[in-house]
Amino acid sequence: MVLSAAVGGGSVTGVFTVTGATIALAATVVVLIVVLALCLGGGGGMGAESPPPAPGASCIGGHLKIMTGETPPWIILNQIGKEQGDVMSLKLGHWVIMLNTLAAIKDAAVNFVKEMGSRPTNYTSNLLNENGKDISLGEYSHDWLLLRELGIKNLREFTANKKLEEIAHIVLKKLGDDLDQRENQPVNVKDIMVPAVAGILSHLCFGFDADPSIHDRVARLFGGGLYKYIVGPRLPVDVIPSLRFFPSRALSEAKATVNELNGLLRSEMKRHEESLDTAMTRDLMDGIIKCRNHARETEPDKYKFLTDTHVYQVISNYLGGTTAGFLVSSLTATALLVSNSDQQEKFSAEITKAVGEDRVPGLDDREELVYVKATIEEILRYACIAPISVPHKTTQDITFRGFKVPANTGVLCNFYGLHFNEEYWPEPFVFKPERFIDEDGKFKSDEHMYPFGYGARACLAQTEARQMIYLILSWLTHRYSLCRAPGEEDNDLLVQDPNVKVAKAVAPFNLVLKRRF
Repeated sequence: MVLSAAVGGGSVTGVFTVTGATIALAATVVVLIVVLALCLGGGGGMGAESPPPAPGASCIGGHLKIMTGETPPWIILNQIGKEQGDVMSLKLGHWVIMLNTLAAIKDAAVNFVKEMGSRPTNYTSNLLNENGKDISLGEYSHDWLLLRELGIKNLREFTANKKLEEIAHIVLKKLGDDLDQRENQPVNVKDIMVPAVAGILSHLCFGFDADPSIHDRVARLFGGGLYKYIVGPRLPVDVIPSLRFFPSRALSEAKATVNELNGLLRSEMKRHEESLDTAMTRDLMDGIIKCRNHARETEPDKYKFLTDTHVYQVISNYLGGTTAGFLVSSLTATALLVSNSDQQEKFSAEITKAVGEDRVPGLDDREELVYVKATIEEILRYACIAPISVPHKTTQDITFRGFKVPANTGVLCNFYGLHFNEEYWPEPFVFKPERFIDEDGKFKSDEHMYPFGYGARACLAQTEARQMIYLILSWLTHRYSLCRAPGEEDNDLLVQDPNVKVAKAVAPFNLVLKRRF
């Protein structure tokens, strides 16, 4: 290929021949420039007064190797954190800080709610929340706070008066009829927990008058593509955004998943708006639409930012964050109960003693079920589904525990180091519900527990999540004995799922259900 161009004065013309070798040379130069830039950005840390960088950073990738290696990153980072103290910094494409101790995490949770209350943005998060229009991943702002208030208000109002229990009992009754047909046969744990978790949340969000195919699509999404999108390997495009212009099967799958989810949300919002009854709130979609309408009518200037996308993205948060997180927790819970049959039997026996054989456990029974509450708390400790937290981001320049931290710095927390610290929990890898029962036989909480995050980004549905895990596990163990599958008696059910990179999650496994009565 030949290009002609005028060089200097009008009378001089230069002809440049561009060959394949020239293109290759130019590409090599570009790569070398990128490598040099990465080298210059990956070495010395954030600054002299900033948290010390963790050891082990490479010239090119910083600490990214820790995040992508075979050993789960939280194990390596926990080991490093024990030596680094309160706070350390990591180069993960950009600089972040990691809080390693209870003192540092409590300080952030209590004294830096706003200052550490934002979220980092990347290509895939913007794809999911349509450029920051949600609660879970949106950046901290006045509008974000208002949207969060609406989301919490809607959730609390609709789930009052045991509405969640009512929906759970209907969904679990149908699931029980289906599972009874598979009694004494190997069943994959996801075939139990996906229809339970996604079924309850889908009916909570879209109601019982939705087409059954809607609930089927939600279950398929959260048992497959969306589960992988939320807890699977991070995509390279989140580190190098320009990669979005290059063909990628993983990115194409992610886009297809997001398009299906957001398309479903838009169609359900339209259906709900067309059939809205001001005298009755059928589900959370009705509720958030009514919240939007009331806000617009009473304070139009205050809520002028509120678009339809914000509205259905709140529902996406109810579904996405809760289903993905709860599904990980429920798989771990089942693995722990199957692996610890004595504790499972004690758990089931306390329920049966309280409700008998003919009644399904309800929320009113929970307070007297001390061992059940303690077991669920121990499950949440052991599950530790976000072991290095969902990242926060600083909203301004701050001084934190004597260190200078710039605005827009990512913030991670070593929750794994809290939940599995031998100083706080003797034999931390042993399943012991008794940790949460005091000398008088009463349930006790513990300050080292952070199963639902912290600060401004603490899970807004943690109350409902605790209710759900109780309703599902109490129903399941009351109805069935959970047994190991034949030929798999010696398998370790608690090994990390190799397909999950950002959450502490067990690999799906088979079990056998046996009716108790």
